[in-house]
Amino acid sequence: MMTFREIVDTYSSQVYNHAVSLLKNNEEAEEATQDVFLKIHKAIDLFRGDAKLSTWIWRITANVCFTRLAKKRIRTDSLEEMTYDISDGHSFSAEFNRHEQKEIIETMLTRLPPQQASIILLFHIEGKSYKELAETFNLPEGTIATLLYRGRENLRKQLSKSFKEFL
Repeated sequence: MMTFREIVDTYSSQVYNHAVSLLKNNEEAEEATQDVFLKIHKAIDLFRGDAKLSTWIWRITANVCFTRLAKKRIRTDSLEEMTYDISDGHSFSAEFNRHEQKEIIETMLTRLPPQQASIILLFHIEGKSYKELAETFNLPEGTIATLLYRGRENLRKQLSKSFKEFL
């Protein structure tokens, strides 16, 4: 087993990067990273080794970040502030560039149940497999598939609802 110092040295940049990808704010990510390592320090004796250490650390990171998001319920004005001149015949979707689409999807992810959002991010952004997700969340792979499906459906509904409101 690694010492706490070794865990910090080995995983601090990964934890920070995960926090930034979830929170979209460097200062929030720094605070979340500190919270993660505080939780790890307090709970290191409880780590049973049933899963990989990195999986356990990711689970703590995701929980800390989604707790922060749930408390803050980040309100972004991405959709309200976007102004597009669609009078010249261009379709609405053609006006979006890739970066704006990504920001909107990430905003919509914050409105999903934390577990669904986390699974979507880990699967699509981090490239985690069903097996890795099952280990991370301590759930059967079939449940992961169901949560991923439901998360996508909820995301699709959120996006559809927001676009209807915008138009």
